[in-house]
Amino acid sequence: AQKEGNSSKALAALLWALGERCENGIVPQALKWAEEGEPILRISALETLGKLAEPQAMRVIIKSLGEKNNIDIQQTACRASIPVATALKKAGKTRQAIRLCSRASRHASDTELLKSIADLLITLGAEDRVANMARGSGYIADWYIAAPIPDSDALQNTECVATDGPVDTSKPVVFKGESHSWEKQSIADPLGYVELNKITNDYGNKGAYLYSEVENKKEARDVILKIGSNDHAYIWLNGELVYSFTRGRPWSPDEDQANARLKEGKNTFLVKILNLGGGWGVSLRVTDKNGRPALDNGPFFSK
Repeated sequence: AQKEGNSSKALAALLWALGERCENGIVPQALKWAEEGEPILRISALETLGKLAEPQAMRVIIKSLGEKNNIDIQQTACRASIPVATALKKAGKTRQAIRLCSRASRHASDTELLKSIADLLITLGAEDRVANMARGSGYIADWYIAAPIPDSDALQNTECVATDGPVDTSKPVVFKGESHSWEKQSIADPLGYVELNKITNDYGNKGAYLYSEVENKKEARDVILKIGSNDHAYIWLNGELVYSFTRGRPWSPDEDQANARLKEGKNTFLVKILNLGGGWGVSLRVTDKNGRPALDNGPFFSK
């Protein structure tokens, strides 16, 4: 690379090799190049600092996360944040680790990377930060949940919750002689996925109701609901059925969408999920027609 007159490529290759060998003596130079070098050198330096899990790299990683004009530098910084935050945790610097992960979560463009950052935040005891990640993207992350309710076949054609307006969550859901209390849950998943099999520890042919109230501080407006479900899903907004899906499928975020309208003030969402066996759950995101989050950042639990 030097013969070609490209010293930055040569230095980047050297950094990569030293990083592979875990040569900690390269850290001071890597910190400098991660901040001041040519793009290819900055990327290699960030990769090396990530491989070395160097806690001193926190400042330069945060700076690189703001690199709006170079997505490769920004995403390399996102990836490096995970081992560096892990090292900060081991060093007893949990607060700094949470700060670094929270910053990285705002810029991660890859779903798997985002979920890895979220998983680390959870191990750091920062579930609230993960719920905020979901809220910030327009997902409803705050629910009252009544589950598991037997049986999904019977629930296809009947309702054991009044669907025409606000739900009184102080009263249990009663079906087939069983009583199910509403449990408050803030969902620690960056894509707002309510994983009901984990919440209920039940993988059978059961059903669930989820209820949330959200505040629209603007005038009444049209929105788009983006839904992922496993399996059947029914959604009522302010007492009106606005979406239904009645087949089996694995969950995928934002797989379907439905047009809806928020009124000014309090809006109620009631969701029914029916499981056909195995894993089950739902996610619900509310956006404007351009895909921007349409909800005021929560949490949305009514007082």
